[in-house]
Amino acid sequence: MISAKSGLSIISANISCMIKRSPYQIAVERGIVTEPFQYIDSLEGRRHIILVYDDQIEGKLIQFRFIRNGLRVGESCFYLTHQEPEIIEREMSESGLIDAVEWMKKGLLYIHKIPDISQDKEGMLEGCQKILKMVQRYKAPYRIVGRAISDVSTEMAMEAQYVLEKVFHSKFERTNGSFLCYYDWSQIGGNRLRWIERLSKTHHAMIFATKFKLGMAFNLEDVFPDSPTNYLRSPQRDSSC
Repeated sequence: MISAKSGLSIISANISCMIKRSPYQIAVERGIVTEPFQYIDSLEGRRHIILVYDDQIEGKLIQFRFIRNGLRVGESCFYLTHQEPEIIEREMSESGLIDAVEWMKKGLLYIHKIPDISQDKEGMLEGCQKILKMVQRYKAPYRIVGRAISDVSTEMAMEAQYVLEKVFHSKFERTNGSFLCYYDWSQIGGNRLRWIERLSKTHHAMIFATKFKLGMAFNLEDVFPDSPTNYLRSPQRDSSC
């Protein structure tokens, strides 16, 4: 666990600024936060997790560790990307965490380039369902990294991604596995803090990560056990973050 005294001092100015002006400060004050990699390594059961990071290398390492841990226990692991799969395959191998070629040969690792669901003729929700149906053709349980909409720099895209997360989470009990949704703090548009808070309602756990393997993670139901639908109500915020 990370102490309340050191909880904010070890993470970056960007994320620290956000936490101080949000309900997540409660997690620090209660001392119920965990180091991100420790949280990933101790993960049990099916979880829908949101990862917010301000260092791309650290963000990728957390994603890959999440996948690696699933591979080690025989889960079908998916990395859903909007990039060319070869890029992710190379990054996995260079990280030293995953021998991507070997695990793909074993039929446990799948790197899929997913389509732009905003262009799906049947609508974004149906486009998202098509991606999930593709995953469900493989052996459960699953461990998935990804998100439906690549560019969340506009208000319209942010709202669409929020709706997709909300719908997915409402049906999560039907999912036989865990899902890690990742967001680069620098690439989020509009009121980032407010949007991340809204997204929190659609996940079981939160990870804030920065460079040098620092940051914190916590289960949202542990932080706000008495008010699962209203815990995002918070005092006046400084919008400069």
